[in-house]
Amino acid sequence: MENGGKISFNFDDETAQRKTSQVGWRTGISGNQALMNFCRVLVGTGVLALPLAFKQSGSIMGIFLVFFGGYFFTYLSCDKMVVSALALAQRHGYTSLDYGNVAEKSFAHSFHSIRRFGPVFRYFANISILLMQMGVTAVYTVFIKEHFEEIWNRFYPRDPLSEWNFFLITLFLLCLLVMLRNIKIISWISTIGNILMMLVLTMVFQDLVRPPYSTAQSSEQRSLSSVVAAAGNIVYAYCSQAVVLPLANKMKEPREMSGWRGVLSLGCSVVTVLYALVGFFGYLKYGDAVRGSVTLNLPDTTFYFMVRVILVFVVFSSYLIQHFVMIDMALPFVKIFFPQNFFVRKFPGGVERLLCVIFVGFGFLLAVSVPNLGRITSLVGVTAGCLLGFIIPASMHTATFLPEYLQNKNYKAIILHIFTNFLFFIFGIFFTITGIVSNLAM
Repeated sequence: MENGGKISFNFDDETAQRKTSQVGWRTGISGNQALMNFCRVLVGTGVLALPLAFKQSGSIMGIFLVFFGGYFFTYLSCDKMVVSALALAQRHGYTSLDYGNVAEKSFAHSFHSIRRFGPVFRYFANISILLMQMGVTAVYTVFIKEHFEEIWNRFYPRDPLSEWNFFLITLFLLCLLVMLRNIKIISWISTIGNILMMLVLTMVFQDLVRPPYSTAQSSEQRSLSSVVAAAGNIVYAYCSQAVVLPLANKMKEPREMSGWRGVLSLGCSVVTVLYALVGFFGYLKYGDAVRGSVTLNLPDTTFYFMVRVILVFVVFSSYLIQHFVMIDMALPFVKIFFPQNFFVRKFPGGVERLLCVIFVGFGFLLAVSVPNLGRITSLVGVTAGCLLGFIIPASMHTATFLPEYLQNKNYKAIILHIFTNFLFFIFGIFFTITGIVSNLAM
């Protein structure tokens, strides 16, 4: 049952006794519809940075990182969130669990020593999502700025503008854009943007697979910092943890989300193959000249110019929906912390739009601080992306299931559980620390 983007479990007395795999909703979308939505969410502008990731890591390592990211970062991490949410709802009869609630309740019903940290973990999870969304908007800011620059230079090659001029134009347009707060209009714009994104990817991919291919490909061994930067770009492309639970909310049978033949497994398999092909052929096509978005390497023809123009609209539409999610998360906190403030009570619409401009400003400052598209996507991936993809899901999963395994003395499950989640912690900490260091050193 849909309930404001939350996972809702409607139990009657009989259903409440079912096992987790049998919990379901009476109405909702089918598994095939959920699969299409999941793939549509995964295949965004991040895929355009994958050829750069192959340049940074090399073709063989790039393919390995793409499949590693598809299996560990996306499939296993999302599966941990889904099964944790379903288990908590089935055990304790909760009727509403969102991402933050799963984080909190997993601790609240776990070991006695960590129960009091449930609210802290919920805030940590929600802030991580907020930081991820802010990082995405910063990436979009740089993306729009660089494509504006390409468009301007095509029409006015003898009258170039400074980088700051393009940033300020982008800032002004984004501030106007986020004044739109009607969710129905935003949904229509987002739908049109999704359709156009599929069209753009088709046009880009047909260019990548057609010869001639570049011979300017480095044969030198890549450094660790370069490989980690590539991993950050790949992690950014895969980031989808924030949408998995809301999507499961709309399904008739949430058990179809997990499992080897579930939505997560099939969706990740399809998208991983697509990512590997785009990354490999993008680097094969343009070699070491490949840029932060492969669309910036497209031939300077009228046809591909229109593709870039369409892509700018796509990114604007994506920015709008990403920004709406951020404000929807942050506005309740403003009302909680300033309940008696005169402006908050009397002018809620004005406060909301002021918050919109503030968040645009935060994203703009991050974009100006890291104005390179390849670097900023990598930085967002290794920070908020690793928190959401490795550390938080493993923490939820451990807090939810490990006490039960210990109580039942299921030693095989204990060993497997500790080993896999420990790997998640190690991957998350390693990529975060090395990624930040690598980006600061670049």
